[in-house]
This record gives sequence, C-alpha cells and structure tokens, in this order.
Amino acid sequence: MKIYNNNVQNMISVYKVQEVKKVNRNKTDIKDKIEISKEAIEMKNNISDFDNLKEAKISKIKSMIESGIYNVKAEDVADSILKGAILNKRI
Repeated sequence: MKIYNNNVQNMISVYKVQEVKKVNRNKTDIKDKIEISKEAIEMKNNISDFDNLKEAKISKIKSMIESGIYNVKAEDVADSILKGAILNKRI
C-alpha cells in the first residue's frame, strides 16, 4: 500500500481545529429574574399557619398527658395503624 503525501495532508486537514470566535458580552447584559406566583405565596402562608396549629395541638396533648387526662381509644389506635399500613403499601 502506498500513501502519498497529498492524501495524508487531506486526512490531517479533517482533524484540524477550526478557529473559535469569542463572544464579548458585558456582565450587565445578563440579568436574572425570579417571579413567585400568588399560589406559592399562599402555600407558604398556609404552611406557617399549619406549623402554628401543629405546635398548639402538640402542646395541648403534652399538657393533657402530664395532667393524666389524655386517654386514647384502642379503636382509634387500631385505625391509625391500619391507615399507616395502607399508605405504606401505596407508596
């Protein structure tokens, strides 16, 4: 097999890297923007309201336990266990 110089040069030219031109941009041209929807703001407010209600409920149950007046029905405990089991199966 003979390899001629002009064929080698053609093959090498395929692999040459072409010149890359840089784009000049000012940093002030690029601006980030964020928009928060009304629904997201309402969700945030609802979550903080939920946290407040949860804390109030927890403190009420704690005080009932400490005073000895907190009683739970066995049926309620069984229902909660079954609901938890069903939810875990769906996940």
